[in-house]
Amino acid sequence: MSADNYLRIKKTTPYYNAIRRVAFPSSNTMVISIFAADVLGSAVAFVIADPTLSGFLGGLYVGFSAFLVPTLISSFLSYRVIVARDPLFFPRRVLALSLFGSVLWVFVMIAGAALNRISGSLLFPPHAFYLGLFVVLPLRSMAVFSMSTLSLARRMIFSVADPLACCVAFALIRSSTLPGLVTSFTLAVIVSFVFSFMFLTYVEKRGMQTLGASPLRIFRAFLRDWLDGSFSTFEDYLEIFGVNSTITLSVLSFRSKSSGRAKGTLIVPNFHPGPFLNVGSSALPYMLKRAVESATGGIAAVAHGVSGHQLNLVSQHENRKVIRKVRSMLASKSGYMASPVVRSTAGCATATCQVFGRSALVTMTVAPNDTEDIDLEVGELLRRSARGLFKDIAIVDAHNSIGDVTLMSEEKLNDLAQSAKFAMKTARHAKLRSLRLGIAHDRPSGITVREGMGLGGIVVFWMEVGSQPFAYVVIDSNNMAKGLRERIFGVLAEMGAKNVEVMTSDTHMVNGIVSAKLGYYPIGAAANPDILVSSVRKTAERAKRGMTSVSASVRSSSLQVRTLGLSSLSRLTGFVLRTARLTFAALFPVVLVIAITSLVFLI
Repeated sequence: MSADNYLRIKKTTPYYNAIRRVAFPSSNTMVISIFAADVLGSAVAFVIADPTLSGFLGGLYVGFSAFLVPTLISSFLSYRVIVARDPLFFPRRVLALSLFGSVLWVFVMIAGAALNRISGSLLFPPHAFYLGLFVVLPLRSMAVFSMSTLSLARRMIFSVADPLACCVAFALIRSSTLPGLVTSFTLAVIVSFVFSFMFLTYVEKRGMQTLGASPLRIFRAFLRDWLDGSFSTFEDYLEIFGVNSTITLSVLSFRSKSSGRAKGTLIVPNFHPGPFLNVGSSALPYMLKRAVESATGGIAAVAHGVSGHQLNLVSQHENRKVIRKVRSMLASKSGYMASPVVRSTAGCATATCQVFGRSALVTMTVAPNDTEDIDLEVGELLRRSARGLFKDIAIVDAHNSIGDVTLMSEEKLNDLAQSAKFAMKTARHAKLRSLRLGIAHDRPSGITVREGMGLGGIVVFWMEVGSQPFAYVVIDSNNMAKGLRERIFGVLAEMGAKNVEVMTSDTHMVNGIVSAKLGYYPIGAAANPDILVSSVRKTAERAKRGMTSVSASVRSSSLQVRTLGLSSLSRLTGFVLRTARLTFAALFPVVLVIAITSLVFLI
C-alpha cells in the first residue's frame, strides 16, 4: 500500500475514536446527568447574573421547570410515539441526545449570564435562552437527519421536540417573553432545517459521485455496527465496493508420530484481518483457529501473513470461503522432518527461516523499531526468490512492535526482504532432523479485547530439532507494545530456548472498542506486561512438558475472494476524511454565526 493511502487510513482514527466515545451510561445515570446539567447548570447561570439567594432559587426553578421536566417528558414521548421503530434510537440514545442538548443549552446560558454581568449588552435570561435555542436546534437537527431512518415528518418532529417543550415551558413561567420566543423558535426551526438539508444534500451528492452509493445510508449502517454490533447491512455496502482478489493460504500441520493425531496447526493467511470490530475479516483469525481446532482436535494459531488493508475481506460470506478452504488443506497426512531455526539480519530487520521437508516457514520483523503491515510487493518478491529453493513457503509478518503510528519506509522494506532472503538461502542447506513438539494455549484472565487481547489468546509452539530447542509464540492481538517481545525472548531463553520469535495475528476484533491514538491497544500497552510475560512462561512450560515426536506437513494454496481493494478503500477512507473535516470545520462556526445573527435580529 502506498504511503499516501496508508496515512489516509490512519488519519481516520481520530474520527472513529470520536464515535467510539459515544458509549452511553445507564438510563438512570443519564437522567441524573440531565438533572445536574439542567437544574444545577441553570442555577449557576442565574447566580452569575444575580449573585443572591433569590438568583440561586430562581435558577433552580427555571432549570427544573423550563429545562428538566419538559426535556424528560419530551424524551419519553419522543421514544414512545415517534422513534420507537428506529434501530439507532432506543431510550438511552434518546436520553443521550437530550443530555447533549441540555449541556449545550445551559453552557450558552452561563456564557450569556457572564456577558450580561460584564457588559449588560445581553438581556438575561431571555436573550441567553434564545441564543441557546439557535445553537442547540441546528446541531440536534443535523444529528437526527443524518442518523435516523424514520420518515421526514417524524425526523422533523423529533428534531424540534425537546427545544419546543423547553420553549413552551419557558414561555409559561415567563409570559412576557412569549412574542420573542415564538419569533425565535420559528426562525430557529427554519434556519436549522434549511441548513441541515443543504449540508446533507451536498454530502449525499458528493458521496454518490465518489462512492456510487448513498453516504448517509452507509453512515447509518456503519453506526448500527459500531454502536450495536449489527454488521450485515454495512457489509452489504462493502460488497458493492469490493473487488475480486487472490489471497494465499499456508497451513503448517503437526501430527503425533505415535498416534497419527493432529497435535498442532499454524495457519498463515495473507488476507488482512480488518477493517474493525466484527466487520469483514476482522475476527477471522479467531474464527479460523476455532474451526481448525474443531476439525483436528489439536491446538491452532493464526499468524499474520504479508498483507495490507486492501485485502480486508468484505463479508462473512467471504470468511466462510476461507474457512472451508483451510479445512480442506488439513487432509494431508504426509510428514516431514525439520531444520533448526535459522536467524538472519539486514539493517534494522530480522528474519527467521525453518525448513519442513521441501517447504519453509519465514518470519520477518523490524522490532524493536516500530513495525506495521509489510507491503504485498515484499511478499511477492520473496515468493519469487523462494521458487528455486522450496516447493511451498509460508511468510509471516510478525507484526510485533509498535509505539506510534508509523510508516514502513523503503529502507525498512528493503531490509526485511534482504534478511528473509539471507535466512532462506542459509536454511536451504540446513540438515533436516526429527522434530519434537509441545504446544499449549492460554488466555490470561482479566485481559480482554479492550486491552488488546483477542479471543484466541496465547499459543506457544515449543520445538526441538536435534538438541536445539526453540519456540514460536503467537498472540491473538493487533501488534505489540514496544519492548514486550524482548521481555518474552528473555524469559524463554532462561527456559533454554536457543531461538524465539513472537508473532501476532493482527486481529481487528480489538479495533474501535476503545478510544486510543491507534484506534486500539497493541498487546502490552494497556494490559499488564508482567501478566502477559508470566502467561507466556506458564504456557511455554506446559508446552515443553508435553513434547512428543511429530511429523510436519506444509500446504499452500490460493483462493479468490472479494476484498475492499486499494482503489475502493482509498475512495471510502478519502470520502470519510473529507466529510469529517468538512463537518468539524464548518458545522460549529456556521451554527455560531447563525445564532449570533439571529440574536442580533431579535434584539
